[in-house]
Amino acid sequence: MVFQGRMKGRFFLVLLLILHPGIGYGEEPSPCGDELARALEAVKKRMEALDKREEELLKEEARLKEMEKMVEERMARLEGMRKGLEELLARIRKAREEGMAGLAKIYGNMPPEEAAARLEKMDEGLAIALIDNMSPRIAGRILALVEPAKAARLTQRMGKRYLSGRSQ
Repeated sequence: MVFQGRMKGRFFLVLLLILHPGIGYGEEPSPCGDELARALEAVKKRMEALDKREEELLKEEARLKEMEKMVEERMARLEGMRKGLEELLARIRKAREEGMAGLAKIYGNMPPEEAAARLEKMDEGLAIALIDNMSPRIAGRILALVEPAKAARLTQRMGKRYLSGRSQ
């Protein structure tokens, strides 16, 4: 678009030179020639201004393209970091689940009396996590031997959690 505008301006300049060939060659200007000379000078100044503006726009376009490239590179790096963090978080969750499942298996293989005695003394959150990772049959045997008030609290907390849709 800018190129077409410059071409029109240059065409106009050439047309003026063709219509009045004496302009710019030292001929004595006529009154009509003075007007034409002023018009020609105005066109020349306008063309210079347009050329300068086009140069500025080209520089700005180049700067914006460079910034766009930098933003795209940052976005790609951030996306890679996000994927890496998601993978790490998945591994941590899996390790945590496997660790809790292993611990629940240990408690499930204990005699129910010993497992119940230990569950009574541990943090209720941990006790619930262990029970959640046991088969219902083993968890029931152990909970039957836990002090009734604590067993009721554990069961109540598990029930609330299940009703609210939280898994842990």
